[in-house]
Formats: sequence, structure tokens, C-alpha cells
Amino acid sequence: MKLTPQDELIKIRQEMLAKEVDAELKKDQIKAFWKKYRFLFIGLACAAVIFVIAFELYQSWWMKTRIAESDQFEQAAVLSYQGKYDDALRELSALSKNAKTGYRYLADLKRSSILIQQQKNEEAFKLLMQLVGNKKVPDELRSVARLSLVGHQIDSKTPEEIQLLLQPLLNESNPFYGSAAELMAISYLKQNNQKAAKNILNQALQSTSVPLNVKQRLSELLSLVEA
Repeated sequence: MKLTPQDELIKIRQEMLAKEVDAELKKDQIKAFWKKYRFLFIGLACAAVIFVIAFELYQSWWMKTRIAESDQFEQAAVLSYQGKYDDALRELSALSKNAKTGYRYLADLKRSSILIQQQKNEEAFKLLMQLVGNKKVPDELRSVARLSLVGHQIDSKTPEEIQLLLQPLLNESNPFYGSAAELMAISYLKQNNQKAAKNILNQALQSTSVPLNVKQRLSELLSLVEA
């Protein structure tokens, strides 16, 4: 049935009214939703702003702290190079005790080096063992401490004891595998076990993870064994 112009007008008005009602209902729903959750949204927004500000402040504090501790470590290193070992040890002890960054562990590593220079091996080895056993210490520093400990005890320990100390490093996935293999080979050679030394050197030389400069040392050592 064809609608008259008047009917068309009525229909259009009805549709407009329905749209206005829907719009008002949506407004009411949005108002109700906002009234219910406005504090949550405001809280989240405030939390986001606070987090950004706090993160920036933390980065600034961390950078300043790291720079200050770096300067303190460098000053201690200079003192040690000047032969002022006691002064250097005091600086490093303070850094080890108070540092907030990884310099606390670097300080202990440097302290052990100075103590060895002073022939205070027992104190040095104790520090190195603490670093090796502390899982909070970064893996790289723990590995260096382990290598240092073995390097300074290689004359006094058996190959079995050396292998026990080096075991965590004696695999290709470890970045210090080549250096650990080198120390292990030297330990075998000190016991006149050339076969074991050659085996571990050849294994390390075949590894793709050993750096070229380390491989060069291993090759030179192997040449001495085979001479």
C-alpha cells in the first residue's frame, strides 16, 4: 500500500523520535557506567602517570648511582696501580658494603686481586669463593671469579679438584669454555697426563664457541704438548 505524504512524514517523525530515545538511553547508560567506574578509571590514569614519573626518577637515580660507584671503583683501581693497596682496599670495602649496583661484586673481585698481590691468599680465596657461591652475582662475574680461583690454586690442587671447580664452565655453551679447558689442560700437564691434556685441548679447538684469540693460545699449548 502506497503511503501518503502525511503518512511518510509521520513515519519519519517516529523514526527520529526512536533515534532520540535510543540516544538518550545510551547517554543514560554511559552516565551510569561512568558513575559506577569513574573512580577506577581516574585511579588507573593517576597510577599510570605516577608510574611514568617514578620510572623516570628511578632511571635518573640509577644512572647517578652507577656513575658515582663507577668513579669510586676507578679511584680505588688508581690507588692500587700506585701501590697504595691499603687505601685501595678501604675504598673497595666501602663500595662492596654500600654499592647498589654490580660494582659491589666488581669491588670484591678487585679486592681479591690486591690481596693476592699482598700474598694474603686465604682472604682472597675466601672472597672468590663467596662470589662463586652467590647466585645474585651475574654469571659472567661468577665465571671470572671461578677462573681466578682456579688459576691461583692450580699448583696446590689435583686435577680432580680443579675439574670439580671448573665443571660449570667445561661445556660449549659457556662463554668461558676455552679458558676453562686451558686451565684444565695445564692441570693435567702438571701431573704429566699429556693424553688427557691433549684430549681436552682438541675438544676445545673443535668448538665453534671458543673465541679465536683463546684458540690461538690453546693451539700454542697443544704444540708444546705434542713437541
